[in-house]
Amino acid sequence: MFFQFKLALAHLFANPARTLLTMLGMIAAATLAAWTVASYDGALSQHNQSRGDEQLGNYDFFIVPSKDGKDSELLDPQQRCDMLPTEHYSCTEVSLRTSTDRATPATDLVAPPPLKGLPLNLPYVIGCNALKPPRQLESGHWLNHNDNELSDPEPPFPCVVNISMAKRFDLRLQTVFAVGSHAGSFLMQVIGIIEDADSKNQQAIWRNLSPTLDPPILNGIFVNWSTAEHIAGGKLKADYLGGYLNQGKLEVQVKKLLQNESLVFVNAESLRHAAQKIQRSDTRLRMQSWTASGLALLIAFFIIFTSLSMGVEERIRQYALLRAVALTRRQLAINIFCESLLFAIVGWLGGLLAGGLLLKYFSQAAILQNPMQRGNILRLIGYNTVLLTALCSILGALAAAALPAWRAARKDILSALQPNTLRDRRRISFKLCIIGLFLPLIQILIITQPGLTEMSRVKLYSLLGCPSTAIGFVLAAPLFLIAINRLLTPLMSSIFRLPLPFLRSQLDANLWRSSGTVVALSLGLGFYMTVLIWSASLLKPFLPGDWLPSLFAAVVPGGIQESDYKLVKQLPGLKPETCLPVYVEQCQLAEDLTDSARRQNVVRQNNVTMLGLSVEAAYSGKNPLLPFDFVSDKQSALQKLAGAGNYCLVPTFFAEVTGLSPGDSFSLISPDNPQKTISYEIAGLIRLDGWHWFSKYSGTRRHYARTSAMIFCSDESLKRNFNLQRINYFWSQLKPDFQEKQFKSALQELADSQAGQSFHVSGRGQATVGKQSVKLTLKSALHSSIMRRTEQILSGMLRMPKILLWIMSLAVANTALASIRVRRQEIGLMRALGLDRWGLMRLLLAETLLIAISGISLSLTYGLFSGLCSAKMAMYISFFGGMGWNFAVPWSRILEGSLLMLLVCFTAAVIPALLALRPEPLELMQTEQ
Repeated sequence: MFFQFKLALAHLFANPARTLLTMLGMIAAATLAAWTVASYDGALSQHNQSRGDEQLGNYDFFIVPSKDGKDSELLDPQQRCDMLPTEHYSCTEVSLRTSTDRATPATDLVAPPPLKGLPLNLPYVIGCNALKPPRQLESGHWLNHNDNELSDPEPPFPCVVNISMAKRFDLRLQTVFAVGSHAGSFLMQVIGIIEDADSKNQQAIWRNLSPTLDPPILNGIFVNWSTAEHIAGGKLKADYLGGYLNQGKLEVQVKKLLQNESLVFVNAESLRHAAQKIQRSDTRLRMQSWTASGLALLIAFFIIFTSLSMGVEERIRQYALLRAVALTRRQLAINIFCESLLFAIVGWLGGLLAGGLLLKYFSQAAILQNPMQRGNILRLIGYNTVLLTALCSILGALAAAALPAWRAARKDILSALQPNTLRDRRRISFKLCIIGLFLPLIQILIITQPGLTEMSRVKLYSLLGCPSTAIGFVLAAPLFLIAINRLLTPLMSSIFRLPLPFLRSQLDANLWRSSGTVVALSLGLGFYMTVLIWSASLLKPFLPGDWLPSLFAAVVPGGIQESDYKLVKQLPGLKPETCLPVYVEQCQLAEDLTDSARRQNVVRQNNVTMLGLSVEAAYSGKNPLLPFDFVSDKQSALQKLAGAGNYCLVPTFFAEVTGLSPGDSFSLISPDNPQKTISYEIAGLIRLDGWHWFSKYSGTRRHYARTSAMIFCSDESLKRNFNLQRINYFWSQLKPDFQEKQFKSALQELADSQAGQSFHVSGRGQATVGKQSVKLTLKSALHSSIMRRTEQILSGMLRMPKILLWIMSLAVANTALASIRVRRQEIGLMRALGLDRWGLMRLLLAETLLIAISGISLSLTYGLFSGLCSAKMAMYISFFGGMGWNFAVPWSRILEGSLLMLLVCFTAAVIPALLALRPEPLELMQTEQ
C-alpha cells in the first residue's frame, strides 16, 4: 500500500500544472459546500441555545385558543374564573412613527393605519390587565391599572416597550410617538422598557407544538386594556392568557374546562419538548446544504475524472511496464485510487481552510450576501460542514477513479504497450446515448400521471425524475457533440482557415475526452438556464395584466362619504368617466377550501379579498373599467352579477385549487360577526394576472397579511353583506398630464375634510374620522417594483450557477493541458509537416469553441426541459407556484449565460494553447508518452 501511495505521489509531482489545477478545482468545490453548509450548522447552534420555555417569562403557563376556541368566554377579561386566575393579552397590529425633529410638537405626530401584505415587520400594541410585568423591566415602571385613571384615558397613552423595539425606533423613557390603526392615529409615551422575550425559532416551536395554534405575540407596545380597545376601535378579546400554577400543578376540573372551551394549555415542559424536536428540522437550510454538497460532489467527480482519465491515457504504457515487472492489477487500481484520494483530501482540507477564512474575514462582503435573505445568518464551521464536505470530496474522488482504474487494469500487458488506434479513441456507446435520450421521459410521466397524490408526485419528482433526467442528458452528451461538430465544423474551418477534413479528424480523434468536458461545463450552465426559465415562468402570472387600471387609491381609515365622491372625480389627472368606487372586505373562508392548514403557498390561504364595483361600469358595456378575460360564459355571469343575489367572479387558479366551478357556492365568515356566514355563488371564471403583487401593495388586505385570491362581485352585494357605507378605495384611468404629487396632495386635502365624521371599523363598531392616510398604487410603479424584486432574487439564485461555471473552467483548463500533453507527438508531427504556431493556435481555439457551443446546446436543452418540468411542478413544491402552469423563456438572459460560457472556455483554453506553441517540433516529437 505504501508503494502505491509513493507511486501516486510521484505521478502528481510529474505533472505539477495539472495537479495544481485539479487541487484548485477541488478546493473551490469544497469551499462552496462549506460556505453553504455553515449556514445549517449556524442554525443548529442557535436551535441548541434556545430551550423554548424562555418565552413564558415570569409565567408558569400560557393558554392559547385553538381555531374553535376563539369565542371562549374565558378570553373575555370581564369573565373571571376563580379556578384559573390568569392575565389577558390582546394584540393589535399598528404602524409606528416617531418625530425625526425633537423640536416638533408631539401633536403633529401622525401614523397611518398598517398596510397588510407589505414585507414589513410591523409592531403590535399588546393590551393587557397584568398587575406585574411578564418579564423583567430594564428601566422605568410597569403600567398603572388604577380604575379611576382608566375610565377616560387621554393621550399620550402610557406604554411599555421591549428593548429591541426601543432600539429599532430610537425610543427612550418619556419619548412620545404615534401609532396608527384602522381606528385612527394615537399618541403614546414610553414609561418603561422591558426585556425581550426569547423568540428564537418561536414560529417553528409553536408549529411543532400544534400547527393550528397562532404563536402569542410576546414583544411589542404594552398598554392597558382600555387603551388597547381605544386604539383597536372597539371591544377586544384575549389572544392568549398567562397564569401561575397553584401548588405547581393543574387541577382536573381546570383541564376539563379548558378542553370544553377548546383552549390549549402550554407549559414549560411542552415548549422544551417542541424545541428539542426542531433542533435538526430546519428543512430549507438542510436542503440547501445537501444541494450544495451534491453539486460539490459532481464538481469533484468531473474535475478528478478529467485529470485521472488523461493521466491514465498518458501513462498507459508506463502502467504496462509496471505490470510486467512489479504490479498486479489490484495494486495498479489501488495506485489510481490513492492518486484520486490525495486530490480529495487536499481539496477537502483546503476547502475548510478557505471557508473558515471567508467566514472570519469576508462574511459581510456584499458579493457573499444572499439578497433573498432578510436578516443575518449565523455561519459556523461545525460537525455537518466537516462531514458533508468530506463526503462530497471523498465520494466524488472514489467515483471519479473507478472508470480510469478499471480501464488501466483491464488491459493485458502487450495490448497496453501498443498505442491506441484512432478507432479506439472515437469509440462511443451509442446504446447508452439512446438510453440517455429516453430517461428524461420518466420526468414527463411523473408530472402528467393522473391520480398521484401531491406528496407522492413531489417525492417521485425529486428522488426519481430529477436524477434520471440528469443521467439521461449526461449519457446523451456525445450526441450533442457529434451533432454540433457535423453542423458547425464547415463554418469553423472557414473562420479559422483550417482544412475541413483536418479539423473534423482532430475532433473525432478526441471524442470521448471532449464529451466529458461538455458534461462538466453543462453542470454550471445547465443549472443557470434551468433557474432562468423556472423563475421567468413563475414571474409571468405576477406581472400586472391588461385588466388592471392605471391608478388605485386608498383613503384609510375613515374614507370618504358617498355623497362627496363627486369631488373625487373632479381631482386633477383623473378621467372622471372611468373613476369608480371600490368596496373591499377581506373575509375568512368558512371551510378550508384551499387546504391551507396542511400546506400554504400564494393561493393556499384561509381567506379571500372581496371587491365590489358597479357591474355595468366595471365588468360589462363597450369599455368596461376591468376588461376581464372570461374563461366561462361571460353574458350569463354578468346577468347574474347584475341581479339581486350574491354572485361573484373568481380567478381560474382559485377554482383549480378549490375544485369549484361556475354554479358552486362557498361561504365567508363576516369580520363583523364571526358567528355569521355569507354564501356566494360563482357566476364565472376570469384570468387575473398580476393580482398578487397588486393586493400586496394596494392596502386591500385589510385583516390578514396574505390572501388566497381577489374575488369580484357587485358593489350592492358587498355593501349589503359587510356593512360598507363609506368609500375607502377607488380605481381610475389617468389623463396624460397626471402628476402624482399634485393629485396626492389634493386627495389628502379631501380626505382630511372628512374629519369628525363617523365610520365603521369591522368587528369593533363605530369610530370617529381623524387624520387620514392616502396611498396611491400606480400600475407602472407595480411593474417596476416586481421587476426590481425579480432582479434581486435572480441575482441570488444565479450566484451559485455562475460560481459553478467559473469553477468548471478549471476542468476546461485541465482538459486542455492534458489534451495537449497527450497529443504532444501528434502536435510535433503536424508542426514538422508544415503547421505553424499560429495554425496550431487556430486549431486549439476552434476545438475549444466547438466544445463550448456543444456545452451551450446541451445546457439549453436541459434548461428548457427542466425549466418546463419545474414550472409545472412549482404548483406543488413552490410557495410562489400556486397560480397555475406558466412557461416563459428569457432569451436575453440565456444569451448572456451563453456568452459567459464562451468567455470561460476561451479564458481556460488560451493559456494551455499558448504553452503548446513554445516547444520546437523536434522537442515535441521526442517526448515519450
